[in-house]
Amino acid sequence: MATRRRWLTFSLRTFFVLLTAFAVWLGVVVNRAREQREAVKAIEAMGGSVRYDWQPKFVRPQGFGASSDQTYMPIVSPKPSPGGPAWLRRLIGDDFFQHVDRVYIIHPKADVLKSIPHVQRLRKVRTLTILASVPEVTQRELKSALPSCEVRLTH
Repeated sequence: MATRRRWLTFSLRTFFVLLTAFAVWLGVVVNRAREQREAVKAIEAMGGSVRYDWQPKFVRPQGFGASSDQTYMPIVSPKPSPGGPAWLRRLIGDDFFQHVDRVYIIHPKADVLKSIPHVQRLRKVRTLTILASVPEVTQRELKSALPSCEVRLTH
């Protein structure tokens, strides 16, 4: 009598190797979400704010001047909320499905240099906007500490 060959047979060793690889990957994902959550809390405690990749961006309409009473128009975001199913976001949190895109340091008395380690922990941040007067030395330190991030200074 011929035995039937099973297509998916794994040894116990293979199962443990795959399980270990999955656990390492999951640990990296959970650690990145935790780091982002902690960095956002620290930035907000310093008087700053963040915008996520799914939130709409605001631009000045073409043909308008740079007057202070100008309103900005939102660019409609392709996603109205973070990705992922709502039930899973409620269960484990939004930080697994969204990434900080922009950081704003708003408070004029905030020590901008203290925000650098927190912004560096945000892996996908593209823009850092500082709405305060910053000395030239601090500007150079910001740009060298955050090379992949566009640093915008407005005062």
